Amino acid sequence: MGIIIRQSIKHSLVNFFGTAIGAISILFIYPYNDELYGFAQWFYNTSFVLVPFASLGVLSLVVKFYPNYEKAKKTTGFTSLIGVLLLTAFSIFITLFLIFETQFIQFLDFILDASKIADFKWLLLPLTGLLCLETWLRFQSANQKRIVIPSIITQLGYKIFLPSLILISVIYNINNEQAGMSIVGFFLFAVIALFLYLRRINGFNLGKPVLPKQVDLDKKSVASYGLFGSLNSIGNSLSFRIDSVMIPLIIDFGSNGIYNKILFISNVIGIPSNSIASIASPIISEAFEKNDMAKVSDIYRRSSANLFLVGSFLFLLIWFNLSSIISLSVDPTTFPNAAKILLFLGAAKIIDMITSLNNQILIYSKKYKYNLLFLLLLGTINVYLNYKWISDPQYGIVGAAMATFTSMLIYNTFKYLFIWHQFKMQPLSLETIKILIVAMVSFGILWIIPSFSNPFIHIILYSGILCLVYFASIYLMQITKDSHELLHNFTDKLLKRNNGI
Repeated sequence: MGIIIRQSIKHSLVNFFGTAIGAISILFIYPYNDELYGFAQWFYNTSFVLVPFASLGVLSLVVKFYPNYEKAKKTTGFTSLIGVLLLTAFSIFITLFLIFETQFIQFLDFILDASKIADFKWLLLPLTGLLCLETWLRFQSANQKRIVIPSIITQLGYKIFLPSLILISVIYNINNEQAGMSIVGFFLFAVIALFLYLRRINGFNLGKPVLPKQVDLDKKSVASYGLFGSLNSIGNSLSFRIDSVMIPLIIDFGSNGIYNKILFISNVIGIPSNSIASIASPIISEAFEKNDMAKVSDIYRRSSANLFLVGSFLFLLIWFNLSSIISLSVDPTTFPNAAKILLFLGAAKIIDMITSLNNQILIYSKKYKYNLLFLLLLGTINVYLNYKWISDPQYGIVGAAMATFTSMLIYNTFKYLFIWHQFKMQPLSLETIKILIVAMVSFGILWIIPSFSNPFIHIILYSGILCLVYFASIYLMQITKDSHELLHNFTDKLLKRNNGI
């Protein structure tokens, strides 16, 4: 768990820095051009949804079978094999897309405005290919237990690039086509930078492709895992990214820009979860390979408690400061229904954090096929609910947040019950109840405190009171071992510094 905590903390710091840039952007930059920002989010997410179709499950093999090749000391052959398979998969995807493009567009036109996809296909396809490569290189880096530098290159880099693009659009009136070309250019740069980084740490070396049978793996099992991995990714995209894809196809790019600003705020809550999942994936995969179920269970439970602890704090921090934060924007009117959207999206994040690493546990276990059933069912439900609620004038973009919350609740409940039944492990504990009590008490205290008209005073006082109440309770109650050790070390250093030691 030590390496998970260390890498996760570093990764979280990078992401929080990126979040600070994003927060400045959504308040002072994106409101100038919600239309272009909405297009950029649609353009990226549409390409991301196409990635599992373009990779045909090859990307799901990178983390799962790396331990087998590493044990056999044939990682260079594994890297070459993935490269050949990924190139083949993308070539098949491009060929099929171009052959059946007309039929695909006509099918979508029955319920959505598919003209946007047709207009930008020549940019969507290259971006999809670059995202396939970017994902592969990030996974390759995770196999080396390195997730910080790739995060700086891609996630932080994009969060700096996008607001810069919007600012340029204000001055030079950039259109959607030019923005799309710029985004493709950024990810081309990111892929090159990731490749050079991996070469520097000796994490990307090529050799003669080594087939699965040469490392005692069954070819059919590997192919089956790849197929199910691809379908899992498709279901995952339909469940959690389809909202940003469908809003422009039902309403417009401007509405998508408004929705994604609140989505960005809610994503702050999930930063710790993303960090832990990134570094824990190869460790869980290795634990399953060694049949070390005790280690998997320990990571599962401790991750749940730590994520719920941090996630609850971040949700309360954002919720009670939201109106004051928005009031600082250059145009607060560009955040309609922000509280409603945040409530549903934030609750969805908390549910996902409480149920911890259930997705990673299912994917890297022998029961990985069952995750497909959950994902495809929930993906279908999410697409239906997004279409139903976004199309309803009563809900609009709030309906997209409602659909996300409903999907996350159903999806994680199914996975939680399944893992409990199959592996006799579950993440909830007495620590969960204690954290819930601390969160409820903190909520109650902040609820009765009057708000302040000055947004700066409001944010400072509410944030200070929350930190004092929440972390003092966590420390005194010693709710989780990991959090107590971190807070204890912090207070020790603080006291020594104050004493002049």
